[in-house]
Amino acid sequence: YQRRVRATDHAEDHIKDYRIPCFAEDAFRTEFLNFVTEQQDLLVQEEGDLLVADIAEALEDSVEIWQSYGNCDPPPSVDILKIEEEFGKICYELYHSPLLPALRARENKAASELRDLVKQRNEELKRIQEHHVLSMEEYVNRSNVESTAVNDLAASQMEQRQNCELKSTLR
Repeated sequence: YQRRVRATDHAEDHIKDYRIPCFAEDAFRTEFLNFVTEQQDLLVQEEGDLLVADIAEALEDSVEIWQSYGNCDPPPSVDILKIEEEFGKICYELYHSPLLPALRARENKAASELRDLVKQRNEELKRIQEHHVLSMEEYVNRSNVESTAVNDLAASQMEQRQNCELKSTLR
C-alpha cells in the first residue's frame, strides 16, 4: 500500500511541477500509476528470472558432481516447472543410492585432509612469523642499523612468507 501511496504522491507532484491542466489530471494520474505498476512488475519479473537462473546453475553444478560418482539423470533443464521435480528426484535417488556412503566417506576424507593441510600451513606461518619478529627485533636493536638494511630484511621476510603460502597452495 505504501508504494501505491508514494506513486500517487509522485503523480500529484508531477501534476503540480509540470502544470498539467485540470482536465488532463485524471488521465495523467491513471497513466502514471499504470506506468509505475508496470515498471514494478518488470523489476519483480527480472529479479525472479535472475533467481531462477541462479538456482538452475547451482542445480546443474550439483548434478555434475553427483554424476561423476554414479549414474544420475542429466542436469535439470532451465524450465521453471521441471527444476523442483528433477531436483527432488535426484536427491531421492542419491539418498537411496548405495553410493551415498562412499560419497560421504570421500567427503569426510577430503575435509580431514584439508583441515590437516590448513593446520600445517597455519603452524608453519606462525613459526615463520615468530622467527621474523625475533630477527627483526634483534636487527633493529643493534646500534648502527641503516633503514635500507631493515627494509631489505623485511622484504626477504615477506618473500619467505609468500613462498610458504604459495607452497601450501600448490600441495
